[in-house]
Amino acid sequence: MNKEKKHLGEQLISTIGRDTSSIKLMDKYDGYGEDNEVVYKQLVLLNAVFIRHPQKQQVYFGDLVIERRQGRKCEGDITFTQLKTEKESFKNLTEHIQKEMENVKLEEYINKNIALCLKTPYRLRAQNSGNRTGYGSIWEFGEEIISGTLYGETNDYAIVGVYLHEEIETERYNMYWQQRYR
Repeated sequence: MNKEKKHLGEQLISTIGRDTSSIKLMDKYDGYGEDNEVVYKQLVLLNAVFIRHPQKQQVYFGDLVIERRQGRKCEGDITFTQLKTEKESFKNLTEHIQKEMENVKLEEYINKNIALCLKTPYRLRAQNSGNRTGYGSIWEFGEEIISGTLYGETNDYAIVGVYLHEEIETERYNMYWQQRYR
């Protein structure tokens, strides 16, 4: 299907786990490939982070809101793979989100289906199938004439907000944490 015939969708909503295929998910979000007819404005990853209330001891699930970076100034840097599997990168992301929430009345957002927008988005890098084609460049007489895709090349996205919901008991929080980063 031609790119011109693809239409724009608001949100692609998905879960994330250790076995989530980030390439298939980003293909769907970006409308890449013949089977994906929609290009979405936002990707929402359900229950992707755990956020501590800054004034209380409560922990909440957070759904990450992701958009294309489009030149926005971002803090941090995390790949989709690190988000799924690397404890330290995940911790840096949640610390950034918690810092952004310090002067916010969270009660206005918790279980309200209103995204808390981050003042400074967090950089997310992820691949789609387009990053896995055309490896290498074409050279003639020692001069590069066509630049190809580099191995491990990623696209830039931004984590721009978070939906907060459902308080988690400490035992359940610890269980989720251990399962995700075992």
